[in-house]
Amino acid sequence: MTDTRLEDRAHISDRVIGYATSLDRRDWTLLRSLMTDEVHIDYTDFDPQLDLTLTADEWVERVTAGLSGFDGTQHLSTNHVYEFSGERVVCVSQMQAAHFLNEAEGMATSVIHGYYTTSLIKSAGQWLIDGVKLTITATLGDTDVYARAAQRYMERS
Repeated sequence: MTDTRLEDRAHISDRVIGYATSLDRRDWTLLRSLMTDEVHIDYTDFDPQLDLTLTADEWVERVTAGLSGFDGTQHLSTNHVYEFSGERVVCVSQMQAAHFLNEAEGMATSVIHGYYTTSLIKSAGQWLIDGVKLTITATLGDTDVYARAAQRYMERS
């Protein structure tokens, strides 16, 4: 007999880690495939205006613009804790997100520490992300790097 709860935990972790992986690989098709058609994003710890419900395609567009100007990023997702409620689950995972921008003066870096609270729903036998909340516990480095990376992306587009 198979322990379906263990299988669910593995699939959920695959989704949560896939979210981080898609950001670093700039794999926007993968990112979109992990989410329901509509998602709730709460990144107010990063930007007070980022508490919104929007289509997954709109979120992918925002993430593309926000990250594509960087020379590299590394999003880590660890220590997954699950809270099941029927066909819904909340997965809380520790995160570290490093952002690198190679500039004339050298490498500019900002690192965010905190955790994601990711909500998922089981639909047609697969777990899909329908919400992500970012809670920041510490930020190190050059926090202006995000605006410079976004400007770089806009200039290249």
